[in-house]
Amino acid sequence: MGCLVSCCCSPKPDVDSVAAEKAALKQRLLHKQTSELNDGIVYPYSDRGVTVYLESCTNLPNTSCIGRASNPYVKFYVSGMVDSRQRSKGKSNTQNPDWSPPQMLQFMPIPAVAVPNAYLHVVAMHKHITGKDDHLGDGRVKLSALEQECLEKGGPVHKRVALVDKKGQPLDGCFADLGLMMCCANQTHATEEVKMYEYERWVWRWKGFLPEGEWSSEFLLPTDPGRWSDFEGKNWSEDFEDFVLDLPPGWVVERDWEIMGCAGSPMAWEYAIGFRFPRWFDRPNCAARVRRRVWRRIVVDGNKVVRRPAEDEAGGFEETTAL
Repeated sequence: MGCLVSCCCSPKPDVDSVAAEKAALKQRLLHKQTSELNDGIVYPYSDRGVTVYLESCTNLPNTSCIGRASNPYVKFYVSGMVDSRQRSKGKSNTQNPDWSPPQMLQFMPIPAVAVPNAYLHVVAMHKHITGKDDHLGDGRVKLSALEQECLEKGGPVHKRVALVDKKGQPLDGCFADLGLMMCCANQTHATEEVKMYEYERWVWRWKGFLPEGEWSSEFLLPTDPGRWSDFEGKNWSEDFEDFVLDLPPGWVVERDWEIMGCAGSPMAWEYAIGFRFPRWFDRPNCAARVRRRVWRRIVVDGNKVVRRPAEDEAGGFEETTAL
């Protein structure tokens, strides 16, 4: 039977106070989640939205000069759309980065008049610790063609986007694999990605006559904030169930809770010295004492109302749901 080499005892909390804290936590999380969608924004029905599911990149160039592969990330933007630049989470020491499950990014609203000449631009970059990041390759997807494909299929489509260098020359075997969905901007706006962190600490335990180290969530220190937190690190709890909210009527779960892993680290752990340390690493080092990973689910507000032009002679509007 193993035991913790060093531990501290803390007084047992009052049952009623714990229940009150859990109820308050759920209230804060539910308010945050619903308020982000119920923000009163209703776009014109003709405006479009694009949802990107970044899956992976293949055979990216290696620009590192220290005997390692690149540290890639991917930037996206829509031509003609102001403030549309977004970037993915970065990966370390790989020419074939993988985002599993796919990372979701959204772009809206895109005016209907801009769609025929608009493109979704995909730019792979190498992250430098210091200095300017390097260009690895870029490609683009024509939005008018994407919208037609989504209408024909009735849902998201898969795209393998060929990447080229700065001079426009093709890069041999270099691609970005994406899932893409283009639809009404209100439907895009009604879809939200909810994420949270799970944490563990490195502990030493006696096993037989020798101590052995292992990662554990069962022996957190009394000073540690908790095993689970929201993505901003503002709300903490020891129980996963505190973050599994009962959705309001009309809301649906599109994808249930899943670990955001990757090819290099299927369990997707990041490592750091402490829970609130500003820098986290993909691989453990001798100084790492805590680790974390991201869980996420995707929810959709089925009550989101779209204003669709009515076909009657009065020229008014009829209300239809976005889904």
